[in-house]
Amino acid sequence: MTPSDRELLESAKKGDKDAFGDVVRRYMKRAYYAALAICGNHSDAMDLSQEAFARAYRGIRHFDTERAFFPWYYRTMKNLWINRHRRGRGLRFFSLSPPHGDKGAIDLPSDDEGPFQAAEKSEMAEVLARKMALLDTDKREILYLRHFENLSYRRIAETLEIPEGTVMSRLFAARAALRNRMEKYL
Repeated sequence: MTPSDRELLESAKKGDKDAFGDVVRRYMKRAYYAALAICGNHSDAMDLSQEAFARAYRGIRHFDTERAFFPWYYRTMKNLWINRHRRGRGLRFFSLSPPHGDKGAIDLPSDDEGPFQAAEKSEMAEVLARKMALLDTDKREILYLRHFENLSYRRIAETLEIPEGTVMSRLFAARAALRNRMEKYL
């Protein structure tokens, strides 16, 4: 029987490094893709997610185990990124495809799809990735949380520490911006 997040986090708060290591293993893939949505490239996403885990470990004593871990971690990661890049930096290529052929990132063709449908789906995923890369970070982030993390408006609001109404308006604007960029392909 595997321990719950809460049990692991309680142990980590008491100084158990192995328990926190288990938390990291549970969330590292999700953390990487969240970081990728924030910063837009593999290298920065790897650095950011790892640095955020280190910062979360240093601050774990202040974590309320009655709450979910990932929204707290996500805010830590986003604040780290904001602090690191206050002066602004150009946007790099953003890809929905994970590095090194990991097949967990985007919907892969099912076995009953023909080669034409599989190729078309793969091409559309790459077009979508390129068009998302052109969006500003706030728009990429809100689209990621809603459509890739499948978070509710309430959970997005908690994660980003903004009102639900703001989530709805930002999501509407992000979808409109992406739809504008995808118009040629739809």
